Amino acid sequence: ILDLIHSEAPLMDGIELVYGTGSVISDTVAYIIVLGLIVNFFAFILFASQQVQSIADAGFLPSFLAYRHPTYGSPVYASITSSACGLFFTASFSLILGEDTAQNVLLMAALMSAILSYILVL
Repeated sequence: ILDLIHSEAPLMDGIELVYGTGSVISDTVAYIIVLGLIVNFFAFILFASQQVQSIADAGFLPSFLAYRHPTYGSPVYASITSSACGLFFTASFSLILGEDTAQNVLLMAALMSAILSYILVL
């Protein structure tokens, strides 16, 4: 148990402790975790640009961010702006705090915002 407290990956270490390293269950859980991270990344990119576009549409951000592509309906400038802001903040945290601490801070921020949104839905 003390090993799990100081572990870098307590979920995977706990599963490997129970089911064994390299078991089908531990490998399946690892694949599901990676798949979840990939889906979360794409959902963030999609919905962050939608939020920026909606806020710009309401008049709280510059109006050019409300532009949608005439054929596809995607928020072009909002997508570029939200991605650039995410890249800027990620690079800034990494340079200021160091890579390991920045990863922990950014992951905690993402998880806390998700938990807050789940609570607000309830």
